[in-house]
Amino acid sequence: MGLLECLKRKKLQDIETARKKLEEEKQELLFIKEYLEDKSPKIDISNIYVWEDAGVYSIVQLEVQKIRGKDWIGIETDGYLSTLIDIFTNNVVYQKSNLEKIKRKEFISGENLYDGYYAHLISLYEVDRNLLAYADKKVPLYVLQKLYYRLNNVDLKSYALKK
Repeated sequence: MGLLECLKRKKLQDIETARKKLEEEKQELLFIKEYLEDKSPKIDISNIYVWEDAGVYSIVQLEVQKIRGKDWIGIETDGYLSTLIDIFTNNVVYQKSNLEKIKRKEFISGENLYDGYYAHLISLYEVDRNLLAYADKKVPLYVLQKLYYRLNNVDLKSYALKK
């Protein structure tokens, strides 16, 4: 291989690298354009989480209120009323009044002490890193709906075909 061919190959590689960079910038600009033109409802995801309970995933808003009450021996203490509300239905998914807020790994007790299991409160960004693209934390509702369907393995195509 001669010097001329090496130079041509190097030049072609440089052109290909520049083309890929331009393509990435174009995709970013298209995303920004679509986002700015999008008129669909948006949800502020600052306090939105994924709640996994027995294999079923919900996208929930966490609300925490300080409360005052008596502990198990009757002494007044401060605590929290933590509530998880489904963002699509506004139904309460889980509520806890305790000295602690809802934890990342929450023990859900059953009828007796030995029937319990663990549910998990997961950050949206852990589930879908692509949500970091929304710098203002306002995500279109349809994006969260797609995430909900993906998490719960719902095949919308087969559902639509049945209708």
